[in-house]
Amino acid sequence: MTTCATAPLQACFVDLAQEDGITPAQIAQLSLAGAPWSGVGLQCSNGLLTFPNWFPQAWKAAGRNSANPAYGRTWFRIPYAYGRVDEDHNQQADLACAQIESARGWDIGDLWFGLDIERGEQPADATALQVETFCSGFAARILYNLGRGTLLYAGSYTRDLGIKSRMGCALLWYPQWSPSISWATVQSMGWDMDSTLLWQAVGDGSNTAPPGYPHTTPIGADLDISILVRANLPYADGLEWTRTHAGAAQPL
Repeated sequence: MTTCATAPLQACFVDLAQEDGITPAQIAQLSLAGAPWSGVGLQCSNGLLTFPNWFPQAWKAAGRNSANPAYGRTWFRIPYAYGRVDEDHNQQADLACAQIESARGWDIGDLWFGLDIERGEQPADATALQVETFCSGFAARILYNLGRGTLLYAGSYTRDLGIKSRMGCALLWYPQWSPSISWATVQSMGWDMDSTLLWQAVGDGSNTAPPGYPHTTPIGADLDISILVRANLPYADGLEWTRTHAGAAQPL
């Protein structure tokens, strides 16, 4: 087990869904909190379900505005969809992209489209082939629609199915709620330190953050917190790499 934590702290991201009860005003507050808070992931869809009363306002609150000069420099947005493997992947990808377009679209501080694939409400009998086919198809559709790679949120669900491929995705968002990250486990899933963008170290209110890292956010506890770990770059270098790869004109 090897922690990625270095001094100073790495950048931290908070991922949010409508069910968390966080308002657009609170998201705007988080965007102004400063280091180490450097961005949010915002759920735009769940299968073929959308959140028209929450996502558009949340997306706007986290984006470019006169009160948030950090956007695109040290503050970023990540849209993500919860994928359901028993529903059509093209329809889900198209619907998720439409949610972003209806909320003023992409801008300079927006990172890769996230696909959240976890056990949750998936069919109990879903096979590894079914999951791989779904994720690969979803990522291909995102690439077709946007010309950009997909950020895959995956952990124990795909690992327990024995999946070792990247399923057409460009980067990994890895959940491991513990004070350190096991790179050996990440590698067993077919990924490595260079291809892992985020490590979700705190989830569902767990007090598992690495030493010196926050386990609550400026807008409340019981929220998921992820740490930017790509190549274990120092804080400023990690943000610089992220900044130069952000925006719709910077595919990966």
